[in-house]
Amino acid sequence: MYRFYLPDHNGMLFHFKKQKKIPIWMKNTFIPLDIIWLDRHFKIVDIYLNTHPYSTTPIHPKEKASYVLEVNSGTVQKFHLKKGTQINALL
Repeated sequence: MYRFYLPDHNGMLFHFKKQKKIPIWMKNTFIPLDIIWLDRHFKIVDIYLNTHPYSTTPIHPKEKASYVLEVNSGTVQKFHLKKGTQINALL
């Protein structure tokens, strides 16, 4: 939240102790982002592309996740990420 810029190859990772459906909203977020939900093994379980800055409408994933990764809009397409992709070099 409250970011005007996110450097390339950077993101914000949120960890949740219990795997669940984690809704995201963009209130107080000034840049468009791609949202990636990951299971506890860092496998992509859902993706939402090109969020709308300032939106208070929740974005609901279809699957349960342990992590949410927010990256610059266009990152998912740039790296050809899709549901089921295993992320190995996350941390």
